[in-house]
Amino acid sequence: MSFSRRQFLRANSGFTLGLPFLPSLAPRAARAAGVDVKRFVAITTEHGAVAGSNMCPADGMLTSSRELYTGHTIRWGNLVASGADNEARVCPVVRAPKAELTDRLLGKLNILRGFDVHFDTSHQQGCHLGNFSANLGGYKGAPRPTIDHVMAWSNSVYPNLTGVKMRGVVTGQDNKMTFGWSNPPAKSGTVQSISNIPSNKELFSKLIGVPATPSGVGPRKPLIDRVLANYRSLRESNRRLSASDRQRVDDHMARLAEIERRMTVTTSPRMACQQAGPATDSGSLLNRNPRDIDGVKYFGLMNDIIAMAFACDTTRVVVMPVIATMVAYSGDWHQNIAHMARNPDPQRILAEGLANTFRFVFLDLARKLDGIEQSPGVSLLDTTWMQWTQEAGPETHWTSDLTHLTFGSAGGAIKTGVYVDYRNRTSNLRFKGLAHRQFLGNALASMGVPKAEYDPRNEGGYGDPKTDRTVAPQMLQMAGSPLPVIAV
Repeated sequence: MSFSRRQFLRANSGFTLGLPFLPSLAPRAARAAGVDVKRFVAITTEHGAVAGSNMCPADGMLTSSRELYTGHTIRWGNLVASGADNEARVCPVVRAPKAELTDRLLGKLNILRGFDVHFDTSHQQGCHLGNFSANLGGYKGAPRPTIDHVMAWSNSVYPNLTGVKMRGVVTGQDNKMTFGWSNPPAKSGTVQSISNIPSNKELFSKLIGVPATPSGVGPRKPLIDRVLANYRSLRESNRRLSASDRQRVDDHMARLAEIERRMTVTTSPRMACQQAGPATDSGSLLNRNPRDIDGVKYFGLMNDIIAMAFACDTTRVVVMPVIATMVAYSGDWHQNIAHMARNPDPQRILAEGLANTFRFVFLDLARKLDGIEQSPGVSLLDTTWMQWTQEAGPETHWTSDLTHLTFGSAGGAIKTGVYVDYRNRTSNLRFKGLAHRQFLGNALASMGVPKAEYDPRNEGGYGDPKTDRTVAPQMLQMAGSPLPVIAV
């Protein structure tokens, strides 16, 4: 498909992003294309400790209700923004200028309150995405890949790899949020942390940039061919090779095969997918001052690359941890803000930082994806499940009463534009809501990953089913079910 220069606009990092799809200029086959591609973005932030009154709308927005089972009533209502001073305000964290948080985008947002991880985690990274063993609490459990890695290596998310540079990407600020198999094609081996790509230039190079082929250079010998003979000798002939070393050799060959595939990928012929690269290096911002307001510009630059990569279909799965506080603060954030969040001033500063995270990271990417059409009337955001999760709920170190935000309907798999409170408000238990693993299982299901692939033992949702706290048994029993209200 060819595109004219009028069909693209320049983004703030110095390259082009797509304008809405123009069917009259597209070939007949492209005009008939449906929503056959889904995308996933996970944005994570540290600590939590933001009060429910700051993170969620007022109760007046909860206009509907129903019983999940006897004694547990959930409530929900359509998201509505107030209109004072040209600001669209849903709550103190979810707010932005009306020109940014438009009615259209508000209709594609969900605020979901009341998810729990049912054991002590203290600080944790892996609970965001399903590796519950990655925590500093007393219980570790068996490590497992995070949901982004499951998606990245699912044939349902990638029926074919035409044009795909990377199955899954971890970018932003490295905080060890994602984990995967050491041998992903075989879905076997040890579960290990996946490193991040911290700068927009490096991300562009891996997802968009096409390396030039030097003139006069003959065909390149494939990487696999260079080591295949040694591999066969080690794997098949050397009886002294231990089981663990045999696994290491298999894992190494699997990684080489994936690197080889990436090196031979041809990106989309669209003009926007053939740019020289961003003019501004976000890495310079990250390295200079990683925890303050510079994060606003940093994540805007990263979002530009993610939007382009989705438009060019060079990846479909992205995780982006946010460590930056997103507000100017020179003291000890961990002790004086997160650990003191019950006090008014620290809570105000925390809520201000998260409001900036919402506007300049989460909403910014949603706006960029919504500005690019995949097919007539369907934007990239419409095909995406975007989620924003906190490390803890209203109290730091406690993974109870978690509030998750989502953007996009994952191609129509979920209902959007609602605030849902899943908590049982009449319960005296600390854990009053749904299992966090139910949310994770729904993310996988909405991306088209079969239940047999992510929950083969029927444990319910995704993540360790361990609980060392008193939890309503009905909540555990329904962990493998579609999320009430929003699951279509």
